Amino acid sequence: MLRNRLLLLSTLSLAGVACDNVGLAFDPSIDPNAPINEAGESAVQVVPVGGDARDGRPLVREVYPQGSGWPTSVPVVVEFSESINQVSIFPTSQNGVDGRIGVRVRGTGQLLPANYSLLGGGKLLVIRPLTALTNEGVPVYEIVLFPESRDVDGVRFQVSGSEEVLGDFQVNQGESITDGAIVAVFPRDNFDDQPRENEVFVVFDKPANASTLTSANLALAPAGGAPLATDVDTPLTVLGIGDPRVVRITPSGPLAASQRYEFTASESVTFGQDGNLEFNGAVPFSVFDTVGPARPESVALSAAPAGFENRVNATNIDTVQLAVTPPADAQPGDTVVARIYGGDAETSPTFDLTFFEGTATVDQPGVPVLVDFSGRLGSATSPSLDEGTLTFTAQMQRGGDRSGFIHNEPDVRPALDVTPPKLVSVGAAGVDADIFTDTEALALYGVATEELSAAALDDSVAPVAGLFGSSDGGRFLLSPVPLGRLAGPGSYSLTLTDASGNTADTTYTGQILQRGVLTGALAGTLVVRVFDEVSLAPVAGATVLVDPASPAVPAVGQLVATTDQDGRATFSSALAAHTVTVVHPDYDLVSIVDTQAADVGLPLRPTTDATASLSGTLFFEPAAGLTAIVGSTATDDRGVLGVQTDSGDVGTIPETAIQPNRAQIVTAFGGGFEPTATPTYTVSGAQALGLTLTEPTAPPAPASPGGGATVAFALVPVPPIVSPNPATDPSLLAPVPLDLSSASGLDTSDLIGGGPRVRAVLGLQGFAGQALAGVGVASLSAAAVYDVDVNYSLPMIAGLGPFAPLPWLVVEAEDTGGRVSRTRGLLVPTSQIVFGGTAEPPPSIPTLAGGAFANPPSINFDDVLDASPVVGGLAWVDVTVTDPSGRAWRVLAPDRDGAGGQDSLQLPDVSAAPDPGLAVGDWAAVVESRVFLSTSGATLDDLVLTERFRQEVTYARSASVTLTVN
Repeated sequence: MLRNRLLLLSTLSLAGVACDNVGLAFDPSIDPNAPINEAGESAVQVVPVGGDARDGRPLVREVYPQGSGWPTSVPVVVEFSESINQVSIFPTSQNGVDGRIGVRVRGTGQLLPANYSLLGGGKLLVIRPLTALTNEGVPVYEIVLFPESRDVDGVRFQVSGSEEVLGDFQVNQGESITDGAIVAVFPRDNFDDQPRENEVFVVFDKPANASTLTSANLALAPAGGAPLATDVDTPLTVLGIGDPRVVRITPSGPLAASQRYEFTASESVTFGQDGNLEFNGAVPFSVFDTVGPARPESVALSAAPAGFENRVNATNIDTVQLAVTPPADAQPGDTVVARIYGGDAETSPTFDLTFFEGTATVDQPGVPVLVDFSGRLGSATSPSLDEGTLTFTAQMQRGGDRSGFIHNEPDVRPALDVTPPKLVSVGAAGVDADIFTDTEALALYGVATEELSAAALDDSVAPVAGLFGSSDGGRFLLSPVPLGRLAGPGSYSLTLTDASGNTADTTYTGQILQRGVLTGALAGTLVVRVFDEVSLAPVAGATVLVDPASPAVPAVGQLVATTDQDGRATFSSALAAHTVTVVHPDYDLVSIVDTQAADVGLPLRPTTDATASLSGTLFFEPAAGLTAIVGSTATDDRGVLGVQTDSGDVGTIPETAIQPNRAQIVTAFGGGFEPTATPTYTVSGAQALGLTLTEPTAPPAPASPGGGATVAFALVPVPPIVSPNPATDPSLLAPVPLDLSSASGLDTSDLIGGGPRVRAVLGLQGFAGQALAGVGVASLSAAAVYDVDVNYSLPMIAGLGPFAPLPWLVVEAEDTGGRVSRTRGLLVPTSQIVFGGTAEPPPSIPTLAGGAFANPPSINFDDVLDASPVVGGLAWVDVTVTDPSGRAWRVLAPDRDGAGGQDSLQLPDVSAAPDPGLAVGDWAAVVESRVFLSTSGATLDDLVLTERFRQEVTYARSASVTLTVN
């Protein structure tokens, strides 16, 4: 049965260990008096969420452990007076011996290798030696601080001389002691400045049994009150497993204002086989007081234009204000402190951070407070911060009490950008401002200097086309502009707006040049326009031969001309129809037979670098038997219904030949392929639609001739549809029957894969190829009769809606002799039906006769084409012959009659051309027959040639036969 696939996604997130590092970059030669340096370390760091920044020098408040009697597993804990610049103290090396704070054996100058973690809003440092400490030789361990360590505002610690020893301890605990002890709590006992939303940490001297780390055994309660609901976990890891020496206690909600809290430990926390927690019976173990103000609820740019939230641009840089929403229990007179962090424009390194701070007073709780930064960020011509990412932070103050800082919401991207976007290049193929296209609609691909939020393409005829998607690097794709068939160059204008709301200073203008167009009625003049199939640029110096509709050999009445710099050759002729042939030594030959168009555009395929390659990586959860099928609208072989990944390397897209200089839509489906039952796929994705298929972005950069395009995107699970009324609606639609016996000449007993392949595809305006939109299955129900079912992605179809997707059910059968019969039925996706209830009957094979021929040969094949059953259908034949050296001659022929009998195409005499054409010998010959839908009133003599691919209904290909040409 036909089933759409509704994409239901759970939230995906990246999780990691907080600040759990052994090395970050720093420059030991930093100038202690300078706020920045030139080597990669910013003296200023954004104050962390829950953190604090104070005036004056930072201080070390407490150091643990101290004294003797500690086990060899004891961690080292340092508490600071405010949030610390992590980069300024953490080591850079993998073994962690070059930090600006650390542990060493007294009498040595070398820090011990250790893991560094910064917790508690950046005020609590936990140092865990990478190997257990030892008591061999009864060493004394020192905790030492070196110069150039800084707080988040870039202010240095006061270190006299070359170092300061903060404390010392020994690990000489007796081996018989199995009990564990608390090394440190944070906040420490009698601390009176704890932010209401911050967590509590407990550090043990040895690993506790994780099962005993519970809220009952490590309790937090208001003084004299009942224990709070808390979450107890281990925020740090050892080899990916929670380290039960460091425990975090997180209350279920903010603590009360100006309230004393008690931390109580229990000996029910156990260690090893028979150890308990030893805490000297202290109940409570420690107490602390919270501050009065809670954190602000939010901070954001005030009065930002719709669509440009949190973006500082050329129009608002002079008037920036941050809107800070105080907490509900804020009091009139509370102070809001807000900061804007960004790159320091006064220095050349872009990693140097600085900030601007402003304050405002709360008048009414819950009402946003505006903190004014007018003029402080500079101007559009001279900003005080580097263009790029900004961070907004805010804190509440009430007298000496200070809440922790908050940041702007993580799903917004504050930025400073005062530079208007510029156009780098336009068109996947084109020259300067001119755009080349070989499709009936233009889906403009381009590159700007930065990410865009809007663009508008106006050709003065069709409705203005807007932006479909843009990448961070400035690649962009517009929705399509319907061109129809242009009689000559069309003009366009293009405007750009970047992601911050800056509009380009220039309206870009140029010409749209459409290639591969047949148009106009013959009236004494024939114009032939020759272009390179790869670059779409005109081909000069090509020989154009014009014969009567039925050429003679040797030629009779043949007209000969050479294309000019515009790739054009003009002929005077009174004939009603012609056969046109183009020959150039660097290209394959091409002919169009019996054309009645007055203006004929023909593509020449280069003999070298005619293709590029698509490769890349798919990300999805592996499973037994799971592979992926990847489709591209730019696939060079129009018959490819997706390339399958290898079972041994399921995430790697095999190199696939694609057309160069083409934007492409790449989609993929994962499952057990080829399927034997529905549902037919379990994961799916589209590179241009983002993770949720609702986040349009730009396609990959078009590949250059002989080059490659690389994609990487995720495939996400697709749950099966559950009928809302399973009792009365157990199925959505009966399978579509397909009888392959109508495909005369196809060996149905010897099909590749044992049966037809089934796909859902989309014809997209602006793309000559079709996008893969689903995978199906064909089940044999009788001799050569199959029940066809397909699963397709409704979210994908909706996401590509700007390109007016035309959905098709495609069934293709190929026998081992290379013969192909392919048919399509129009899908109505939301109704889950095939229009008319079935696809067109599979077409017969256009059997080709081989043999020996004089040069040039006559190609004889069965006429299997009849467009009349397809409303608005047109029929076309492509004959390709290839000589022993691989050079090809493509003959394009409209089919003007019904099926039956044989067609004979006499290849024209090309002896008048300087190039001899194909080399004599054995030629491989293949015939392709197709029926396609006409668009915009197209006829066989008034169409864009690539539309026969995008709008294909039926297709048949002969087996390759050998023509011996003498």
